Amino acid sequence: MEYFNRTLALILCVQLFFFGEIVLAGPAPLISTSVAQVDKHIVTSREVKISFAIDQVFNKSFNFVIPEVHTDVFYALVNKHVTEWSVYLEALSLQEIKPDSVELQKWVQKVETQLKKNKSWQELQVSQAELKEFLTQKLMSQKMIRFREQSYVTPISELDVQKYYETFKKNFAKMSLDKAKEDIKKILTNQQIQKRVQDWYEVLRAKYQARQNPNEKTSEKNNKK
Repeated sequence: MEYFNRTLALILCVQLFFFGEIVLAGPAPLISTSVAQVDKHIVTSREVKISFAIDQVFNKSFNFVIPEVHTDVFYALVNKHVTEWSVYLEALSLQEIKPDSVELQKWVQKVETQLKKNKSWQELQVSQAELKEFLTQKLMSQKMIRFREQSYVTPISELDVQKYYETFKKNFAKMSLDKAKEDIKKILTNQQIQKRVQDWYEVLRAKYQARQNPNEKTSEKNNKK
């Protein structure tokens, strides 16, 4: 029995050394790799997977497979999650951005219902307490983004409308400038907001020192050789 305990301890130490973190949940340990950091928060691969799965419910896409770690697709998800965490930290600094308890409970029930038969979700062994934390973060981030988007809306000039119409005239078939004007203003307003929001994301990532784990990126490159 003593030999078994020593062997198990040695195995866990090896896992911890090579993979970064061991999450003991359920009947078997889940290996979770450190992939990024935002301020003092260490982002793990398991965390990114949970975030991705929850996003599928928001997007009404329930038959999904979580991308493998050390792939370009997964690191795109890491980048997205790191940005979301930066927005969340900014939301926490504003007292007017608060989670709605009714909305939170609605999403908890929805995620649990929609994902209870999903194998990828089951393997993550997410507790309801964890789920509430993730959803609180996402809902507050969404509120923060909407708040910013509203502040970024500025009037579109007639000259900008005319320039866009002349440049993309073929996209409006036989519509006159007067008839296409409102549609063009919506397009330009959306472009304006998206550009400013992306710039804001970069500011927040710098403010909260958001970064992916360079060791993990090195591993990713080595795996491709």
